Amino acid sequence: MAYTNATFYLDPISGSDSARTALTSCTASNPSGTIARINKTAHGLVTGAVVDLTLFSAWLNDAFSITRVDADNFDLDNTVWQATADASGTATPRGGMNKADAWKTFSSGATNGRITAGDTIRTIASVDPTSLGQTATWTKASKTVTLTTAVTADIDTGESAWTASANVTSTTSSTRKEGSLSASNAIAVGFVTGLAAYKAMSATDFSAYQQISLWIQVNAAFTAGQLQIKLCSDNAGVTAVNTFNLPAMPVANVWMPVTVDNAGALGASIQSVALYVAADFGAVTVLTDNIIACKTAGGADSLSLQSLIGKVWNLNWAASTTYASNDIRKPTSPNRNGFRYKVTAGGGGSSGSSEPTWPTDIGATVTDGALTWTCDSLEETWDPIQSIRGTTILLDSGPGTLASSGRGYGGTTETVTTYKREPLLLTPQSGTTAILGAFQDSGSASARLTFSGGWDRTNMTVQSGETWLSGQGSTGTMYDCNGKSFLTLSNLNSVNCNNGFFNSVSGGSARLENCHAVGSNTSSLSVAAVSTYVYELAGFVASNNTGVGISAGADTQRIAGRCVAMSNNTSHGYGGNSGVLTSIDLSYVELKNNGGYGANAGATTRTKRFSNVVASDNSSGTFESASTDFIIGGTCTDTDSTIASAATNFSGTGVYINNLNGGGAKLYIDGGTIAQATDQRNTASGYSWKFNPTSTARSTFYPLVLSVAKVACSASSLVTLTIYVRRDSTNIAGRLMVKGGQIAGVGADAYTDCTPSANTWTQYTRTFTPTADGVVEVTFEAYDGAGTTNSLWIDDFTASQ
Repeated sequence: MAYTNATFYLDPISGSDSARTALTSCTASNPSGTIARINKTAHGLVTGAVVDLTLFSAWLNDAFSITRVDADNFDLDNTVWQATADASGTATPRGGMNKADAWKTFSSGATNGRITAGDTIRTIASVDPTSLGQTATWTKASKTVTLTTAVTADIDTGESAWTASANVTSTTSSTRKEGSLSASNAIAVGFVTGLAAYKAMSATDFSAYQQISLWIQVNAAFTAGQLQIKLCSDNAGVTAVNTFNLPAMPVANVWMPVTVDNAGALGASIQSVALYVAADFGAVTVLTDNIIACKTAGGADSLSLQSLIGKVWNLNWAASTTYASNDIRKPTSPNRNGFRYKVTAGGGGSSGSSEPTWPTDIGATVTDGALTWTCDSLEETWDPIQSIRGTTILLDSGPGTLASSGRGYGGTTETVTTYKREPLLLTPQSGTTAILGAFQDSGSASARLTFSGGWDRTNMTVQSGETWLSGQGSTGTMYDCNGKSFLTLSNLNSVNCNNGFFNSVSGGSARLENCHAVGSNTSSLSVAAVSTYVYELAGFVASNNTGVGISAGADTQRIAGRCVAMSNNTSHGYGGNSGVLTSIDLSYVELKNNGGYGANAGATTRTKRFSNVVASDNSSGTFESASTDFIIGGTCTDTDSTIASAATNFSGTGVYINNLNGGGAKLYIDGGTIAQATDQRNTASGYSWKFNPTSTARSTFYPLVLSVAKVACSASSLVTLTIYVRRDSTNIAGRLMVKGGQIAGVGADAYTDCTPSANTWTQYTRTFTPTADGVVEVTFEAYDGAGTTNSLWIDDFTASQ
């Protein structure tokens, strides 16, 4: 390619993937110096556009980015004039040169014939969030968010059957999104078109509202306008005041959130809601639930079932703005790093005129104008809505989540100003089809291919927002990496699809920066089996999914990164599933309110490394180890002590936590724990190590084992090891051990049994003489085949030679 590092534009709502019209009869000239200039009357191109030249001399037949000179001329960037060109040739624009020329999808717009390594594809931002104009109460480990004042009105809750027309059977169904039931209307073949069923109500004034929103599930795909909801002034569904054509749903048997704008006030005296069939599509069953009236489209408080809801803390920092003490903000979109920041000094003062450089360690501070901000925790996210009834909002865990399921919110209980935002609504896709299409090309190690979201909705020249895309109940994936390598995806987010981010074929790697995926029917991030895919995560949120937050398949994947939240998922936060070689290395991790484990190793065999973990409310415990270790470093907090210690939770080698709740290190293994302790010490300072078998299986044949030291040894020189031991029962015992075979001269195990009197510190010694230089590992073993409540401590180990 003759061009490098071009920028292209993508608008999934208004863009077009069609081939652009070729510019024929172009002429090339050399107006001065080395410039290669193309003349074409009214070419319509802008600076930065990429064109493919054909039918010129060979040296010009290539792809070029251009600089616009005027309406009739453009120069070819980075091109040195070589010779007189042919009198005429063709310049074919690739498209995507600005917002007006944007592509629509990744698969048919950003094709591998149009992009190459080093390019950036900008995606338009979704609409900015707006305040609901009130506070709401968010409750930890609950699905319920409670508004101060209702912003919607009930039309039908689905709790009772409608009245059916001939050839229609109206009942209720326990498959529902709200309450106990949904309304079910089974339409037979003989029905054809017209009023299918209606639900009478007392005369109700909906004139303060302009839209309706509802959940709908149909057991056959339907086209736009084929089904209608009507609000009627009579109590029999006949006299329509407001008619709403429902959008197409090409996916059968899934719940789809629908919002339709009336473009004017709803009726002031509505006495029934009705379901109409405008075009016959045979026998079909239609489920509807939680039909509500919503405020004017575009209004700050026009909350609907398609909206996302979040707290004021989700907003970006702004320059020259007054903030109160304890206000929380995140950096602006270009500077996001996965953390949020709290005002800890200077509250009531103003932020500076330029954004500070944000620290990236919890507790670190930065001065900003009159304020001091402290790095507080990981970013929160925007949550999908399952239902709205008056002041009660229930949070969703994906379109497939029924009213009786889902996890809700895992953060702090608080009453705070609450916001909503509207995602861009994409056409639902069936099967495993990628909603925006699979990525089509790879970058390189030195020139990554970047897909970037959050670009302003006017010209897409400033990254001032976020891109949130809704699959509207799709069974497809929002972002399919498709085995491509050296991809960077930034500020791209998804809701209401099957998987947010996915790799469907073997090979490849991707870096996900400040990407959130919520409300998926399977996972936020899913890696297919035998995929050999590598993911680097920075500021990734996997939340409120019906399945696992991050799901790793089999074989050689590697998932590494910083600032990763896996919370509020119906199953595990992280799930190893059937993987056998998956490597995990994550720092600054949140594992909150998951329906299974915070992190489940599954059948995987590589060590999982987590550091600086914050955990709470995970139903099965925070870590589950099968045939692998978890090594947990940094400072970790588990506010509800959900790191379980039962043997059933740790069937493998264990979970090592470096610093739990500030209490030092602890190793959880099946049948016991080994922890740093201060309750018994041989000396007054520091820690001892405390062994607690919790299973009688931890006998002399299967002891708890702690690596105490690695000792350098010289040949033919006596090594002396000493250690102090204490126990609270004579049932428990231990031994100081040097395993045989580590060094010449120690062929068999060299150990000393340690059986002090109860509640007495006793020193024990072990000596050995190696016949070669080398290093040996010294371990201590504790065992108790008689009880499961006894403890043994070790302290003050020495090694001399």
